[in-house]
Amino acid sequence: MAIDLKNKAGKVLFTSTKAKTVKEAVEDAAKGKIDLRGVDLTGADLSGIKVGEFAKLSLPDAQLVRTNFSMVDAPASNFAGSNLMMANFFGAKVTRSDFTNANLAGSNLMKADFTGSDLTGANLDEAQQTGMKK
Repeated sequence: MAIDLKNKAGKVLFTSTKAKTVKEAVEDAAKGKIDLRGVDLTGADLSGIKVGEFAKLSLPDAQLVRTNFSMVDAPASNFAGSNLMMANFFGAKVTRSDFTNANLAGSNLMKADFTGSDLTGANLDEAQQTGMKK
């Protein structure tokens, strides 16, 4: 079973022939260092995923509980309305990104660079923010 990862226009950015879930397809792409700029994973559950370097991720309303985004470089990404509870953004560069109404409760935001990002309405309850740049 093949899983296609597409952008909003429907263009296939990556096809995984090994994956059985979207999460596995994203992990497969990350391992191959595939450029997923503009990928649309709306509503995807990527809990616990380990990702590499991405740019311009489109992840509005996605389930990203416990997702590991540590040390990623993903400027101008869209996480609006996403559930990022207990996600790991340690040292991540997510500048100029949209986190409006995102749930970042309990997340590790230490040393992450959120410069220019929109955090309007974001839930930061119990988020670790030591060294975080806003």
